[in-house]
Amino acid sequence: MSVGILLSVVAVLGAVGAGFAFRQSQKLVRAELGLIETPSSEPANWLLVGTDNRAGIDEDSENSGFILGTGAPIEGLRTDTMIIARVDPDLNRIDIISVPRDLWVDIDGSSGRINSAYQIGSAEPSEEELTEGRRRLVRTIQANLGVEINHYAEVDFVGFQSVVDALGGVEIEFERPARDLASGLAVDAGPQLLDGSQALAYARARSYQEQTEEGRWTTDPTGDLGRTERQRNFLVEVASELVSSSTSLNLINTDSQISVIADNVVFSSSVSIASLTSLATTYQSVGVESITSHTLPVFADTQGSASILRLSPEADEVLGLFRGFSTLAGATVDVFNGSGVQGQATAAATSLRQTNIRVGEIADYPTVVPETQIRFNPAFQAVAIEFQNSVAFNSVLIEDPEVAQLALVTGQDF
Repeated sequence: MSVGILLSVVAVLGAVGAGFAFRQSQKLVRAELGLIETPSSEPANWLLVGTDNRAGIDEDSENSGFILGTGAPIEGLRTDTMIIARVDPDLNRIDIISVPRDLWVDIDGSSGRINSAYQIGSAEPSEEELTEGRRRLVRTIQANLGVEINHYAEVDFVGFQSVVDALGGVEIEFERPARDLASGLAVDAGPQLLDGSQALAYARARSYQEQTEEGRWTTDPTGDLGRTERQRNFLVEVASELVSSSTSLNLINTDSQISVIADNVVFSSSVSIASLTSLATTYQSVGVESITSHTLPVFADTQGSASILRLSPEADEVLGLFRGFSTLAGATVDVFNGSGVQGQATAAATSLRQTNIRVGEIADYPTVVPETQIRFNPAFQAVAIEFQNSVAFNSVLIEDPEVAQLALVTGQDF
């Protein structure tokens, strides 16, 4: 859930200009996590964290029973959401990937779900305990996923609600009536303006249900993975709302919104005005609809009686993008002639080999296509993006589970 909040910050910063951004950035809460800031012109990985801290929840507020529970008080803190955002100002790209909280990993020599890396047992943790929890989470992600973290941003339940309410709510389109009996979500079909309480219920929904035309309630079988997908959709809507409101340059409203954000978001001390400006500039160039979401390949397993997730072997292909490695080396690209021009597939394959790209099958495509295509197996999305950026600029990306890895289909525009 923190992605939308973070990008809401930078949407405003980018819209109102560096001078105003600098003044507002002084209000941000900082945490010393030992992260190394990269030069603002180079790619940087942001770890975006939403915690289940319930401190400050009003017992009389809407959905408080779903958050606080009805039994004994829920003690300690854990991460509810973890997303890595890679910001590349040179390529004008922002890529995000969610880390499922049930992922089974090594945590400083012991094993557990990754959301427990942050775990703090104290009901009222000290700043030292909070800092160590954040550092332990960063260490765990870097050690298990091999991804260097440069910046950190965190928001809790109260902060999430406060920021959404400061925006005047966020509109989400629901295809069918939806609910989650565990989080308190309950909405009708169609566009719904969610306030902070309902937005939190939507972002937390793990037992998400939709009502069929026959009136039956069906549960989303994807569980936590479905939840992360809904969070990414929510990100788009939150950031779009901020862009819409901030481009009016109403500095009174903007100042109020930033003040609320500053009071409720914790940033690592590596986040400087230069890194915020770089993120804002890249974000404005990319546009919220062009942020690329990636799915971390995992598979379901058990540990004792507990249901968990483990990294799939294909995870390295996706994570390579966030590690800054070339994921294209070692991939195999099939080449198909989709233009009808004789010998084009062979000529394209020869050109690829000259750039040290491994070529597989060479053949004619069944139909003529107007635009050059890069068809990719879902597990090779990151490779396909790198291929498009480095070799085939004028092409369209098409997900195709029938493709082994990548397939270049030359079109009439080739």
